[in-house]
Amino acid sequence: MGRLWPVNKKNNVVLIGGQKSEPWDYLFDGQLNFVTDYDYDSAKPLQIVRNRNSKPGEQPAYSVQGTSGELIGYATIAYLPNPSHTSNVIILAGTDFRRHRRGSGVPDIPE
Repeated sequence: MGRLWPVNKKNNVVLIGGQKSEPWDYLFDGQLNFVTDYDYDSAKPLQIVRNRNSKPGEQPAYSVQGTSGELIGYATIAYLPNPSHTSNVIILAGTDFRRHRRGSGVPDIPE
């Protein structure tokens, strides 16, 4: 039996992670303007936030090298109705784990 929707139709849900780590994100793909993506074909792997409908002055993509170790990263936050429109879903994703946590309000733990 496959994974069921995480809660009943009356509860709100928070999904943490992009489509690569959180398969439920695919239910909302058509409603999202900013989505996380990865480019493993480039010389150095890129972690990307794609802007599907960029406005004047906005970039079509924001990227970070996957192996750079830089302190720069990007997070996305979406607030949408659930598939049955009976409650809401918050989707938190980012270019790396720290950005997921930052978007969720969880403080960084010093390494």
